[in-house]
Amino acid sequence: MGTPSTYVTAVVAGAITAGLGAANAVAVHEPDESVAIAEADLAAVTIPIIDFDETVGPLTVWRELAIQAGTNPLLLGLIQNAGNTYDLPGLTTTVDSNTNWLVQAVRQPGEYIDFGWDSARGQLGSWGLLGIASGSDATDTSRSIHFKPLLGGSGGIGASLYGTLADASVTRNLSLFDSGVNVVGQRTVGDFNGELALMPFDGFKVVGEGTAIDANPDVDFNLGSLAGSAGGHGNLSGDVGLCLGSAQASCGGRTAFLTVGAPVSGGLQLGGTNIISGDFSTNKVVAELKDGQLSVEGAIGGTVKVGSISIGRPIPIDIQIPRTASTTSSSSNRQTQTVRDSFMAVPRKSASDNETGGRHHAPLREAATDIKAAVDNAVSGKHAAKEADD
Repeated sequence: MGTPSTYVTAVVAGAITAGLGAANAVAVHEPDESVAIAEADLAAVTIPIIDFDETVGPLTVWRELAIQAGTNPLLLGLIQNAGNTYDLPGLTTTVDSNTNWLVQAVRQPGEYIDFGWDSARGQLGSWGLLGIASGSDATDTSRSIHFKPLLGGSGGIGASLYGTLADASVTRNLSLFDSGVNVVGQRTVGDFNGELALMPFDGFKVVGEGTAIDANPDVDFNLGSLAGSAGGHGNLSGDVGLCLGSAQASCGGRTAFLTVGAPVSGGLQLGGTNIISGDFSTNKVVAELKDGQLSVEGAIGGTVKVGSISIGRPIPIDIQIPRTASTTSSSSNRQTQTVRDSFMAVPRKSASDNETGGRHHAPLREAATDIKAAVDNAVSGKHAAKEADD
């Protein structure tokens, strides 16, 4: 095998020779297609730094550390893997993690150069205790941030910044005797895409969209024979943009737009029976300025259900300034119908009143007649007294 230094030198030289040949075969990929680490990137040169796997009694430890480099695309990264296993009587524990950090640049001739930082981390752990209790945990997290100066062509002249701060999936299981809890979820934090560009030849746009958080947690549990579940979906996202001139075509014909959405839904069930749930999945408002018309549409609010009782509902929003002819006509028809209904609500003399001689109103007419007669008598008596005095 030779001395350690001779062995390391041979490994490095072999890795460089094999990697350079593989790097020439790496295909240039479009950065917008995926923020994940591509297989072509992983085929670049790998230079090992640390690599050992040792077992001492019930303990096994392994560590790996390597550098990756490539020329097509231009790539520099750090790869590491670490873990340990305890195998004691009645207790087993395993932890394994791997992390990849890659900094790369992809060139699209005449249009842009994409500078990106991608990282991925996975961790797996499990344990067991005398067959009474056990648990496991699997987590995968990735991160991707890209800066792309636009150098002309179809993308225009400007810059773009996009990526995801954290994209994670989690699976956890815990059991104790005949009870257990299972948790599965996905979570995205800080997914964004922004662009500032001067379009050839008379266009300009500044647009941005993003998701602050998007989470899908689901929990299944049982306490003996009683089973239940809880879960849902939550999201907070939006987009905004200003598009002038020829850039309006890439913005769907809109001059300006703003979207804010916060859909949320979830619930709790026990024994197959709904305990409480909420549905606010239509929470979204979209404002657009297009062809000289401002529109604001969407809905806010939602429904809460307790048992079989539903409370609340989404409130629709529909504002058009100015309103189109069809919308104005529809609004006018609604107003006309409302006025007509108001007039219809005024009491009228019915046929039954004619047939019965208006007996339903006879007491009122008799009272009015008596009052008039009393006034006439009073006035007549006053005139008679005056004539007697004369």
